[in-house]
Amino acid sequence: RDVWENSIRDYDAVHILAESQRGEMPAGVPVLFLPHGIAKGVFDAANDNPYGTDRNAVSVGDMLFDPDVVKVLAGANPDWTFHLFGKKSRLDTGFANVVTHGEVPFATVAAYIRHADVGIAPYAPAPGAAYLSQSSPKMIQYTYCRLPIVAPVFAATGRPHVMAYQPGDAPSILAAFDAARVYDRLSIDAGQAMSWGEMAARLFI
Repeated sequence: RDVWENSIRDYDAVHILAESQRGEMPAGVPVLFLPHGIAKGVFDAANDNPYGTDRNAVSVGDMLFDPDVVKVLAGANPDWTFHLFGKKSRLDTGFANVVTHGEVPFATVAAYIRHADVGIAPYAPAPGAAYLSQSSPKMIQYTYCRLPIVAPVFAATGRPHVMAYQPGDAPSILAAFDAARVYDRLSIDAGQAMSWGEMAARLFI
């Protein structure tokens, strides 16, 4: 760490993905906050709706995946279908309204995100995980597709369309989902999401 702190001032800028990481930088270091970009073109081209019914919630990725959140939601909302994407995004209990897709091509995932009704980011608590509120790629993708998002409180700051819950608290999880499914999607600012080209243009300005 001493080597890092001594050398970091030699850089013109240090790129961080979330404002919560700013406090980790030594004083006087030039910091550039810039979240991930996304492949907007893939989402724009995903015109075909893969769902056969209404009321679909999607969870993408398996980083810090908390299966208990999906269990709570699926058990209390039998009229909704929950779609899980990611190698380790799976439950140890079967639910008729939970579909485990595993790993699939990105274009396939993009279609499921674009045409979903709610996006779920079921992150399990972990030290330093607050940066996910701004850096999580799936939350940026959900936002671009104007999905209300359900996420734990530590990863919910900075976006008004993220409905926060307390991890491990079933009533809180259900309340967040209830708020998300009636949220005005047209009010979500999709323009805050950048393409990779837009991100690079800001990074090297």
